[in-house]
Amino acid sequence: MRIFIYKISKKFFLTEDMVRHIEGRMAILYPATRKIVRQKVGEQLLKIYAMCIATAILLYMFADFSFYFTVVVLATVYVISDSNIHKALNKVEIKLLNEMLLFIENVKFKFQFDGMIEEALLDAINDSGYQMSVHGQIIYDHLKESYSDDRCDYQEVCPNHFFLTFYSLCESVIKYGDKKRKDGSLFIKNLSYLKEDINIYILKQKAVDNAFMGLTWICILPIYFMKPIEMWALSNMPELSRYYSGNIGKIAVMVLAFLSLGIYKIVISLKYPKNHSNIKKKWVIKLAANKKVANLVTKYMNLFVEDMKKLDKLLRSVVYPYNIMEFCIKRVMISLFSGLLCLVLLITLDFGVLSLFIGIGVFIFMYCEQVIAIHIKKNLMMLEREDEIIRFQGIILMLMYADKITIEQILAQLERFADVFKRQIEEMSDKLSYKGTSVFKEQKSKSDFLPFNRLIDGFIACDDMYIYKAFEDVEMDRRYYIEKHKQDNLFYIEQRGAISKFLSFIPLCAVVLINLIIPFVLEGMQQLSISNMSL
Repeated sequence: MRIFIYKISKKFFLTEDMVRHIEGRMAILYPATRKIVRQKVGEQLLKIYAMCIATAILLYMFADFSFYFTVVVLATVYVISDSNIHKALNKVEIKLLNEMLLFIENVKFKFQFDGMIEEALLDAINDSGYQMSVHGQIIYDHLKESYSDDRCDYQEVCPNHFFLTFYSLCESVIKYGDKKRKDGSLFIKNLSYLKEDINIYILKQKAVDNAFMGLTWICILPIYFMKPIEMWALSNMPELSRYYSGNIGKIAVMVLAFLSLGIYKIVISLKYPKNHSNIKKKWVIKLAANKKVANLVTKYMNLFVEDMKKLDKLLRSVVYPYNIMEFCIKRVMISLFSGLLCLVLLITLDFGVLSLFIGIGVFIFMYCEQVIAIHIKKNLMMLEREDEIIRFQGIILMLMYADKITIEQILAQLERFADVFKRQIEEMSDKLSYKGTSVFKEQKSKSDFLPFNRLIDGFIACDDMYIYKAFEDVEMDRRYYIEKHKQDNLFYIEQRGAISKFLSFIPLCAVVLINLIIPFVLEGMQQLSISNMSL
């Protein structure tokens, strides 16, 4: 049954991108045979479809099968299914990280006796559950191939940066050996740092779940109650049918529904600010590959060269999956579809010429909204800057004591973990060979983030002293930033939760006001006016 659902969904044009996204992420989080992965994807799809069917039934239970309400139902089903995918994948990732903590502890325990990383990994794999043992085997296989010319980069198959950090620690021990310091093995110490980072992340996710508990359903529940409220109002005052059956009542239903869905999406974005999906839509790829479309878009881009350069820079800064041409195609097509859908809806409701102006307005709004969404994503990424600096410090601590380590090798490792500072690290790495340490001074002059500048100071100091001397303060800085990051996490989670609590009650208040109070007030005023005229 699960395989059948998977095959049908992958062939259907409306669900194929969703299946590709779930399968791509599930294949990384839950690596196994292709059949098992398909079964897992089919299982998730069954849950999503069951919720979608239940949603549609509940919405139609008190409503008629009109075109405008069908659009509302389809939009609701899409938004709920999209958020449930994210929720399900996030749950799988947290479960995997809990298993990883036990796996790291087993590696530490085995390694401290004989110092043999390969044997420690094999023993830990044998003692782990199925899912983590598969991940451990993948790490072990990639480590064995680390000196091969045709090896596959583990970064392409790792579930998240915690697994990549663990892999890099093991790789550094194989390449450079373990260093013994006064406080013990450097590898064991770095594993302890990694465990601490994972625990902080898991606790952060628990805090997020507690802060957002029930808010998503509060946002969406008003959609389910619009029609029951309407039926109750009509049972008490049948004259209200003029409001509910008229164009104003139908528009009110759509506005309230899309208000609820819009706020629902905002709350989900605040709860899960990171998006793991790098799957491109097939229709975007096909349109971009079409020569006529590509030439048309190129001509359009040439009209706004400076704006397109800024937009391209913005897309690269947030590691956007689409290039500038693909984004322009996607932007125009989504805006055009939204405008036309609005136009058709309003024409069916006999809004006349006004429909055209509103449709154009929706097109312009959607056209601007997509860039605004990327700016918001960039601002949310800025909140993760210290988190990334802590990852950089962990990598430097891992490599700074290695024999014959170079600045180029450290930068190459930082580039693998970079997200917020990806563009800066790439620029320094590319220009280092012919500009020397001046590239770090240039980058420092452009940056206004003190923790990042402190790391750059370390690279500049490497020109005059040993690498481990230049970064000797990193360990102390890391402890400070971890404690600070814990406090900042709590503050930002509480802040996001407070904003979401405020937003989540807006649809409920709007439904009571627009769908209940205003119709009674208008009808009462109309009847009062008629009675006054009769007098």
